[in-house]
Amino acid sequence: MLLLAALASVGAGTSSQVALGEFRTRGITADEKASWRLTGGSADSAGGDMVNLTNAELTFTTEAKEKIVVTSPNCQFNRQTKTGSSEAPLHVEHERLSVDGVGYDVLADQQELHIRSKVKMKIRMPPKPDAKPKAETPEAAKPADTP
Repeated sequence: MLLLAALASVGAGTSSQVALGEFRTRGITADEKASWRLTGGSADSAGGDMVNLTNAELTFTTEAKEKIVVTSPNCQFNRQTKTGSSEAPLHVEHERLSVDGVGYDVLADQQELHIRSKVKMKIRMPPKPDAKPKAETPEAAKPADTP
């Protein structure tokens, strides 16, 4: 939270620049059922409430306590509105899917992400709960050189 205090000390309209080695902030949805956490490898004040992040990682925690992780080489984040955007590539990872794209807008408190272009998604299907491992037949269990 020291970071937020340092960034808050930079007033709008001043020429002061603040650069930090690491950035962290977090929030919770209005219904308090889900949350998010944003980190960056470094942060530079862009004036007012705006912060330019490098190596941004945004983690959404859903109501079901699942994690969705969004990573991007950079992001411009507004600390007041809890929104971010970038022209950079991004990667989204979840246990059941991954998404890649270029350019994005994010509304952290609403847990909304809009990917602007070149979207590619891979879906990983979970195993069926009633699926049983295939039993080996006696022939399959024999070594190949057995007559």
